[in-house]
Amino acid sequence: MKTSLAVLALTLSFATGAFAKDSVNLNIKANDTITLRKAENKRFLKISESVTGKVSLTLDSNGKKQNILSQELNESNARNDLSLEVTGKNILRVIDAKENINQEVQADIHTSIVGRVKSLSVDSKTMEALYAEGLKKEGLDTLKGLNIDEEKGSLTSRITTSDLTCNAEGDLLICNQTQELDLTISEK
Repeated sequence: MKTSLAVLALTLSFATGAFAKDSVNLNIKANDTITLRKAENKRFLKISESVTGKVSLTLDSNGKKQNILSQELNESNARNDLSLEVTGKNILRVIDAKENINQEVQADIHTSIVGRVKSLSVDSKTMEALYAEGLKKEGLDTLKGLNIDEEKGSLTSRITTSDLTCNAEGDLLICNQTQELDLTISEK
């Protein structure tokens, strides 16, 4: 997903050279659903992940908006590269082999009377900090709150992320998180 965001943003920056006194907006909204299976009492291993959403590219020329691209996102993988483990009261160990992460973070964890995980959530700021190195490698960290206003034009961007929320369904833990990238390039 991060690679797709980086490629689209780079393509957009080159494409805007053709639009004088116009603006181009790229918007990517994605919902990431991760399914994990219980491996031990409070440890879960990823068995699948799917990303759905929408990519849109809009040209605003003299106040007239034209949708250049509108495409649905639908990606999935079954790599077993993520595990979540409750290691203490409101402490969650996140191990993501692909991103080289093995760290404990604060989480809001709810368990049953017998200690089974019912739900958990990790706030968006914690998730962003956890994956900051991966975003930096992809160059997406610079898009977080970019706002450049020059004589010839401007570029603004924002990346927003929701909290990671997970709910137990039997031996499965279903986790959801949304991300949005909004990038606008305008020429004056």
